Amino acid sequence: MPNGLTAQLTGYKPSSSEYIYVTMTYTSPKGKKCFDKKAIWVCMCYVKISGPIKVKLDDPPITLTAEGYPTGGTYAWSDTPGLAPNGSSAQFTGQSPGDVTIEVTYTDPDGKTCPETHTVTVFGVGSITGPVCVESGTILIYDDFTIVTNPIGFEDLVTISLLVFSTLSQYEKVTVTASCGPGITDDATTIITIVNSNLKAAKNISFEIPNYLNKPLDLIGLGDKTDISLGYNFSNFKECCGFGMSESSGGSLVCKLSIDAGPFTIVGVPIPPKFKEYVAADALNVTLSGEGNVNITGSYKACENNTTWSGGGDLTAGVNAGCMVKAKFPKVIVLKGKIAGSTSITEKLSIEDQTVQRITTNLGGLTGDVSGTIKILKITTNWGGLTASGSIAILIRKRKILYFEASRTCFEKGDLKPVTINLPPLK
Repeated sequence: MPNGLTAQLTGYKPSSSEYIYVTMTYTSPKGKKCFDKKAIWVCMCYVKISGPIKVKLDDPPITLTAEGYPTGGTYAWSDTPGLAPNGSSAQFTGQSPGDVTIEVTYTDPDGKTCPETHTVTVFGVGSITGPVCVESGTILIYDDFTIVTNPIGFEDLVTISLLVFSTLSQYEKVTVTASCGPGITDDATTIITIVNSNLKAAKNISFEIPNYLNKPLDLIGLGDKTDISLGYNFSNFKECCGFGMSESSGGSLVCKLSIDAGPFTIVGVPIPPKFKEYVAADALNVTLSGEGNVNITGSYKACENNTTWSGGGDLTAGVNAGCMVKAKFPKVIVLKGKIAGSTSITEKLSIEDQTVQRITTNLGGLTGDVSGTIKILKITTNWGGLTASGSIAILIRKRKILYFEASRTCFEKGDLKPVTINLPPLK
């Protein structure tokens, strides 16, 4: 505030000690001007804090440094958890997530005090989530995980401990760790199951397929000459589904037909009475033939909760019967004496859908139908009739030829009522 030859400087308060420059201009009576400048040092009490503004929870301490002016004073730090003062500096260790305000008060040599604050954000890994399971050999990337820090906003400082997944077992559970540094107190973890679906374990599947090929053969005493054997090759393995690891299974069933070919001798063929004095028929010789394999495959896909069965085919046995008519006396010559017949027996295996219904009842006495479809094995068996016959011609005393028919029916054409078998569950 100028006042002629004098001036007062008042009301100006700089933020820190600095020079204030005052300029005075003098004008002579004749109008000439001259000036002079005066530098005035204004000494203020101030303090500033320097150091990091963020630290991971439970990491090694960070160092904060205070610098006060005029120099030569003392420093008083706030009573903040995790803060260890030591004169003009202090060590700070983050103990809980969030913003922490640290204050220092500086007292200069003249006894004036000035405070300053410094905010440090303490952060840690709040959580990590990712796939619940992966196939062996999978390589994941950072973006396959969802990471949340506390407070949020520090996700780019997080590292993940495991990104390559493999196992030599059917499955293995591993821990994936998300961390911001060497400390482990506030690390977050998630469990991932590694699945090796190429490793399979034998699965016990067993059911019977009846042998109906022997039904007509029983009529001629050969009901034990065919056999159906079953070979099982099923296994289970682990799969990685959207909801996690589950167990699937699959394999095949081989139905193999084996036959004792024979020949087998059964009853003979009757000769009409008026020709019995000349000829007689041998007992019938029966031979069996045929073989076959029927494949049935099944699988349970755990991720889809779906069981499928497929396959089927025919097991067929051939039956041939025959004999010869022979003369009883040398003067009787058999010109044509073959008696023969053949047929086949087939057992057909097929996979079909069957609708099942059940009645439900609630406490109110109401009922309702619930229906669904299951896979069944359907067995149908049929056969042609077996008749051995022949047109016979014989010469008597070299001058008379006699003709007649000879035959024997071993069994008639027939079939069996279809039989259904519930296929075993693979789940």
